[in-house]
Amino acid sequence: MGEIVGVVIVPKQGETIDEEQLMDYFLEHLPGYKIPRKYRIADSLPRSGAGKIVKYKLRELHISEFEWFRKIPESRY
Repeated sequence: MGEIVGVVIVPKQGETIDEEQLMDYFLEHLPGYKIPRKYRIADSLPRSGAGKIVKYKLRELHISEFEWFRKIPESRY
């Protein structure tokens, strides 16, 4: 269908994400077709006044910057 699964990851406050461990987690816990092909580590997600993630704003922010997503090497899945 031409769509690519991408994910935006926000680490818990004060924590960092080890990208190698992230890849290992994807491979261990997700079937191959669900492994995101691209990912981005962000500081925060856009939220509404009720605290819910505003998905359309998330798409607007990150799809316009899609080239900034890191590609997961195909050899990893």
